[in-house]
Amino acid sequence: MMAILLLVTALVPATVHDVSAKCMDVEKCTDGPIVYSLKTQVQSFFLLPNIVCPNQDHFLTERLNGKLACITERMAERTGWHVHYKDMVDFKGVFPVALFENFIHHVPFEITGATLDDLAFQDEMLTAHVTPNAERGMLSVTLHFDLLHAKMEYCDPQNDADHPDAPFVVVADGIEYGHSMEENSRGASTLNIPLDENSSIIDIIRTCYG
Repeated sequence: MMAILLLVTALVPATVHDVSAKCMDVEKCTDGPIVYSLKTQVQSFFLLPNIVCPNQDHFLTERLNGKLACITERMAERTGWHVHYKDMVDFKGVFPVALFENFIHHVPFEITGATLDDLAFQDEMLTAHVTPNAERGMLSVTLHFDLLHAKMEYCDPQNDADHPDAPFVVVADGIEYGHSMEENSRGASTLNIPLDENSSIIDIIRTCYG
């Protein structure tokens, strides 16, 4: 059963929750991060690396019959079920962002050492508001090309395909940094932004325009 699930997810690269969707009440639709139920994620053919437990203190495990389950660390040790992605972060989910009127884009993110209070898009810039709870942390944001894109071939089709990506510019509390795409704890390509105890407002700006 698990082999079939992996095969299907490999053939379906995205889900309705990973892309943009319409919403009649933007304020309600963008009111904080979202973590879908395990059942919804499986039924919607989420890619396995993107499946997370609604209770962030639980581990994603695979039962002997191949079905996925979210259980405590102690229960995982007792059952011996295979644990997926044991490298935990404080919070994983998606944050709904309004692109324009009644149109919402779901942005996958991970955060450690802080909470993500808000994520908004305006003027080719994604702005995150965070509240630190530790001296050091990390915000990882998955940037879909519909939202922000740094590929040089996107900026100028005449560029060589081997040309390096144009880095995103990250302005954290008034200080500008250059950031390129890296990987998050699940091996997905993301923009990793270091946080500290003074982090508050983070602007993510692409350096080229289509």
